[in-house]
Amino acid sequence: MDNKHFRFIISVIGYVVDDDGNVLLSRHPKRGWEVPGGAIEFGEDGVSALVREVQEETGYTVAVNGFVGMYFDLDDETLVLQFRCQPNGSGPRKVVGSEEARWFLPEEARRLVSAEPARSRLLDALAEDGRVAFRGFRSNPYSLLRSEVWIPEPSAMKPDSETIG
Repeated sequence: MDNKHFRFIISVIGYVVDDDGNVLLSRHPKRGWEVPGGAIEFGEDGVSALVREVQEETGYTVAVNGFVGMYFDLDDETLVLQFRCQPNGSGPRKVVGSEEARWFLPEEARRLVSAEPARSRLLDALAEDGRVAFRGFRSNPYSLLRSEVWIPEPSAMKPDSETIG
């Protein structure tokens, strides 16, 4: 029997912004500067994985406060979920999985994150229109296959208490 199902690795990344509007990036030895994150481990939920990965790569603990987008890499069979975060506690300490982590002005972050798909993900997060992005691509070499952005209508956004049964 021919199995036509994909088995994707699920990863989470956190677009972390402090109260002054600075963006937290980590520098990977091969990929350069990027939004911190990594793979969800077996038995772990996505938010816990994101908090763990950001802390490992940057030394900061974060609170998740929004969703940015979903990105499919068909070559690496990876699904990346990107969330908005804010720092909520511990500051820098020794990092694991990245060479360093630093805060940048949004303009600096745009300049530093130049490789795809990291650049598209950063630009989605920097948009201030509440967008949720969906992008499918091949990474070897990079080729965008599908790209959609949904921008919610302000009148459609309701507090949880009004939308839950």
